[in-house]
Amino acid sequence: MKFVFKDYKLLSLDESFEILSIRNNKAIRGISLDSGVIDIQIHNSWILNLPKGSYFAMIFNDDIVGGVSFNNGFWGIFYKESAQPLIRSIFAYLFLSKILKDSDFIYSKIKSNNQNALRFNQFFGFDIIKSDEIYTLKLEKSKFSSLNNKLINRVKSLADNSKVEFI
Repeated sequence: MKFVFKDYKLLSLDESFEILSIRNNKAIRGISLDSGVIDIQIHNSWILNLPKGSYFAMIFNDDIVGGVSFNNGFWGIFYKESAQPLIRSIFAYLFLSKILKDSDFIYSKIKSNNQNALRFNQFFGFDIIKSDEIYTLKLEKSKFSSLNNKLINRVKSLADNSKVEFI
């Protein structure tokens, strides 16, 4: 299996449009902090101003399956609906592992109506530190490193035995 994280700044126009199409999907917009439709010109302008190495397209076997970011201490992730749950988990694990090499903790913000994202983050060890209309979560490196259950161990094993590339 091959997992590629490709910086948004390096995406072709077609790849950038594909990421935007996934992001603009009604289901994704409904759970995003910013639920508005983003047009292509605004999207392209936004990418030009991004810091290098903060937003990535996730590509599995040459297919873009979503996007992930780490910016100002917060991570975010989204997938197209057809992305398989195990592939989603491996991408998240790989990205969190990379971030936590240089950080002691990571934050996340999730709308309170997005219980799937809350459970997904908690699976990786995030704890709720503030609960309101938007949850604020925190993941500590030590907690992430000590995760140990059958499913997380399967994710770790598959991730460790996969080809991973950050470009």
